[in-house]
Amino acid sequence: GLTKVTIPNSVTDIYSCAFRECDNLQNITLSDNLIGISNQMFSGCVDLTSITIPKCVAKVGDKAFANCENLSEIIVDENNTNLCSDNNVLFNKDKTELILYPSGKVEKEYVIPDSVVSLNNYAFYGCKNLGTITISKNVAKIGDRLFENCSNLTCLNYNAINCLSRGNEIYTGT
Repeated sequence: GLTKVTIPNSVTDIYSCAFRECDNLQNITLSDNLIGISNQMFSGCVDLTSITIPKCVAKVGDKAFANCENLSEIIVDENNTNLCSDNNVLFNKDKTELILYPSGKVEKEYVIPDSVVSLNNYAFYGCKNLGTITISKNVAKIGDRLFENCSNLTCLNYNAINCLSRGNEIYTGT
């Protein structure tokens, strides 16, 4: 099967699910001019361990890396003005929005930084290694199906003081 993909710099947009279920895909080089990573674009790419997000990407869609159970490293180009990564977790640039915690990270525990006010839909999708997650006091919005398929999640420390919006089915599959 397909193991390596290089998307030329002439490409700025790719449809949803474009590489979905490419089980053997291990290496992806994205276009420097790509403006977004669509919903489920790489869903099911189980051999993918690392992704580098280029400078022009402004948005990462829902479940873009769902079922990428070996994805443990997210790197964001330092010139990206919209996104950043911290300890391989994807955030918006000012770290107020947690976009994606990669499901292949081996840590058993994660504390959401105090700067975070919003947790994206599916942000922890399929994180089977996590047993404990601490939600910081400043979280005001929790996205849909936040902890879907987090089968080993046994402890949720919920410290949010003024959570104004809670998504649907946030514990599905836990």
